[in-house]
Amino acid sequence: MSDLQTARLVLHPLTAAEAERLVARAPADGERWAPGYPTDGDVESATDFLGHCAATGDPQPFGDYEIRRRADGLAIGSLGFHRPPDADGTVTIGYGLVPAARGEGYAAEALRGLLCLARERGLTRVKGDADLGNTASQHVMAAAGMRPVGEDERVKYFEITWPGGTAGASADATAGRDVRTAGRTPGHDGRMTAPSPHPPALTLVAGDITEQRVDAVVNAANSSLLGGGGVDGAIHRRGGPEILAECRALRASRYGKGLPTGQAVATSAGRLPAHWVIHTVGPVWAKSEDRSDLLASCYRESLRVADELGARTVAFPAISAGIYRWPLDDAARIAVETVRATETAVEEVRFVLFDERAYAAFAARVG
Repeated sequence: MSDLQTARLVLHPLTAAEAERLVARAPADGERWAPGYPTDGDVESATDFLGHCAATGDPQPFGDYEIRRRADGLAIGSLGFHRPPDADGTVTIGYGLVPAARGEGYAAEALRGLLCLARERGLTRVKGDADLGNTASQHVMAAAGMRPVGEDERVKYFEITWPGGTAGASADATAGRDVRTAGRTPGHDGRMTAPSPHPPALTLVAGDITEQRVDAVVNAANSSLLGGGGVDGAIHRRGGPEILAECRALRASRYGKGLPTGQAVATSAGRLPAHWVIHTVGPVWAKSEDRSDLLASCYRESLRVADELGARTVAFPAISAGIYRWPLDDAARIAVETVRATETAVEEVRFVLFDERAYAAFAARVG
């Protein structure tokens, strides 16, 4: 099986020989390990992987993966499935990073990559857990799109589900593909879903978009993806450095010249109560030029990305209606008409408005 790639990482499927070297803590010539790798947890996972290989053969793609940084090729941790999926298409996942690599968003990025693989292989549920005191690991699972589903005196449990999975999907469906461009349309995390035959329900909220407990919030970003004022600045401030780290990785890889106006791309949501942030760049209003198609594209592209993520609830700001000076009534018209005309599996679109005037403009269009 070939490597999987994310924006900043390579997820390398372990072979039995590589796992044996991990257990022995003895890299072969050419294997590059970061200081502290493998951790005791990596060794334990490799030992379990070897046990599965001995008992039932190589479990890949549902085995262990080494996490390597693309920038320098160093192995910085591991993640993988504890065992092959059961008859219902359910697996359990786990991960670990060396201490020096923590806090950069690598864990959530790697975990999302493996969740994408699980989705494409037709699985229906992936489970994970984190110690109650390990809030960092809990944040990682939430950032990757997993939801808390319970806890006991020691552990908090997480899972993500996809209805309609087929656990017998092709074993080579994603070999060698970039997990950020897998799926029906390239450019994001590869999670696919069939479009709903009905438009999403539209709701209005007067308030703070960073407080919305939805699957995805849309950020009215600037093309740099590195934060700014208004909604953009608020999302980065509350979401924390994890969002910025992923945005910088996107700039270093796919968007060297910035995210084009009207397009959209997703990152994790960091410390926000949402699971993902969908960044889109709205057009600056110009009296001499009609840029309505670009503004409508922001909503269409954001919903397309939401579908790839499997998001069912999405919160939008009034894109371009702030410092980009788009007339509010027209911004509301374009937003509502575009969302209603877009085929999507999103069930609720929530417009989060910054003041009474914006709320009234959107309310007049929603009806």
